[in-house]
Amino acid sequence: MADASMTADRSKPRSVTGRLKSALDDMIWKGLEYNVAAKANGLTVRAMRKAIDKPHICTYLAAGKRQLRASEGPRTLRRLVQLAHQDRNANAAVAACRAIENIPAEEFQNRAGQPQVAGFVIVLREKPMAMPPAGAPVVIEAAPEPRPVAPPVRQISSDVDR
Repeated sequence: MADASMTADRSKPRSVTGRLKSALDDMIWKGLEYNVAAKANGLTVRAMRKAIDKPHICTYLAAGKRQLRASEGPRTLRRLVQLAHQDRNANAAVAACRAIENIPAEEFQNRAGQPQVAGFVIVLREKPMAMPPAGAPVVIEAAPEPRPVAPPVRQISSDVDR
């Protein structure tokens, strides 16, 4: 049996707590690299690298990234607008205008908590009244246009033919 004193400092499986959580938060909110965040929070670089390989850690990082993007979105947009309307650097103004135009409109239309998924929509409608009944032959009348006859073209396949 395992000694209770050995497992007292362990967290629940698939949960992010303690020094690891602090290191991951430093990566998300302070922009630290994983090795610097690990050392700053008393973890080895190897332990941090192994933790980042786990799916629940990647999920935590992705959620933090979404939070950061959502919190920085309004400030970033405001800064782009300021850059677009300044007169000192025309290249920066043009780039800011392009960036504003490329912000996806769907970003604000998605329902909260509902991920966007790929797929297609099937539209069911009644048949139009002018369609012939199923199985009836469809006749298409068209006369072919006369094509001009071009003289044959001789291709040169090697230097001997020249």
